Amino acid sequence: MSFYEPTTPQKGVGKTGPVKGDWEDKLTRFISRLEAKLEDRRYGFMFSPPVQANTYDWLASQTARLLGGNGGKGIKIIDFSEVPSDVLPVVTGTLARLLYDVQFWMKPEKRTPVTLLCDEAHLYLPVRDDADAVQRQALGSFERIAKEGRKYGFSLLVVSQRPSDVSKTILSQCNNFLSLRLTNDTDQGVIKRLMPDSLAGLTSILPLLDTGEALMLGDAVLLPSRIKLICQQSLLIVQRVISGKTGALKSLM
Repeated sequence: MSFYEPTTPQKGVGKTGPVKGDWEDKLTRFISRLEAKLEDRRYGFMFSPPVQANTYDWLASQTARLLGGNGGKGIKIIDFSEVPSDVLPVVTGTLARLLYDVQFWMKPEKRTPVTLLCDEAHLYLPVRDDADAVQRQALGSFERIAKEGRKYGFSLLVVSQRPSDVSKTILSQCNNFLSLRLTNDTDQGVIKRLMPDSLAGLTSILPLLDTGEALMLGDAVLLPSRIKLICQQSLLIVQRVISGKTGALKSLM
């Protein structure tokens, strides 16, 4: 990248001396910040992508891997932990919009059901009133998926420790909720508003839940229920006990 350098850098001269425009001494700072961004290794995935990313069919192949790789089965993990926080909403929103648009225009018989698991959702799916202009633009992609995605086999699984900081539009489109221990009154209020008035008192147990316990409500259960989550290893042991395999009871001791 190179910057334009004028051949005649002299300023305009008025009756009282040099004329200063509205951008006097402002573009210099902007260029310095832009150069700092270009040299920052954290932004290398945007400004210095690998060579293969510049090929014509690279994006199509990556999208195919995410939407239909391995026969449409399996879990794909995209690690955004090293993406700077100031561009994280834009990056995640762009990816979600790309995958959803491909799923939207795909023939129904070729679609594979897709669920985006959004961990730490409060970082990039904030309440719209608290979001800036960049975050609102990225948030629109996820809100569109939450409202329309189920018709095209595209859904969201939102995970957050602070449900009160997550977009209300997205939460209102969720059919089922699994709430672990919550001690903050504001977060408890979010769960309380999701429950019928006659059962709202159940939210009083939220700060008292033990490790592995959760309150489940939504279309998946007839009534809000207090459940115990079993880790995968314990579940395998229970399955072995049921199937009658020897040695499984010793593993439970």
